[in-house]
Amino acid sequence: MPGSPPASPEQAAPPIVAAFFAEYISGVKNDYELLEKASEGPLKLGLPDLQMETLIFGLHCLDRAVFAHHGAAYRAAFMDTALATASDAFATVLPDRLRDHFLDHFKDRYNTRQLEYGEMKLMPGDGEGLKGVLSWEFGKRICFDAGVYGPEVVLVMVEGAEGILLMMSRIAQTL
Repeated sequence: MPGSPPASPEQAAPPIVAAFFAEYISGVKNDYELLEKASEGPLKLGLPDLQMETLIFGLHCLDRAVFAHHGAAYRAAFMDTALATASDAFATVLPDRLRDHFLDHFKDRYNTRQLEYGEMKLMPGDGEGLKGVLSWEFGKRICFDAGVYGPEVVLVMVEGAEGILLMMSRIAQTL
C-alpha cells in the first residue's frame, strides 16, 4: 500500500464527486437515448433513475478503489464525504417538496446496491463467464430495468460500466 494520501478524505472526495457528475451526466443522456432507440415501447426507467443508478455504481467503484489503494480508515472517511456530497448535489436540482424523500430513497438505494455489488467480482476468473461480474451485472440491470433486451445495448452499457470502474481506479491511485 502506498504512503499516506496527500489530501484528507474530506478534502479529496468533493472534487472527485463533482468531476464524476460533470463527466457522467452527458454520457448518461447518451445512454438513455440509446435505450430509447432500442426500446419497442416507452422505457420503464426514467432519465433521473438512470442517472441515480449510474451515480451509485460510480460511487461503489470509487469505494472499492479507494479501499484497495488507501485502506479501510481512509475509505470510510472518504466515502462518508463522497456520499454526502453526491446526494446533496443530486438533491439540489429537485423541488424542495421532493428533497427529503429523495435523500432517504438515495441512501436506501445506495445501501442496497452496495450489498449487491459487494458480492460481485471485478473480473471473471480463468474460463469463467460474465455472470457475477460487476460491470456485466450493472449493464444487464440497466437494460432490464429499462425494458430493453437487445444484446448490443447490454454490451454498450457494460462497456460504459467498465469505463467508470477504470476511471475510479485511476482516480484512487492519484489521491
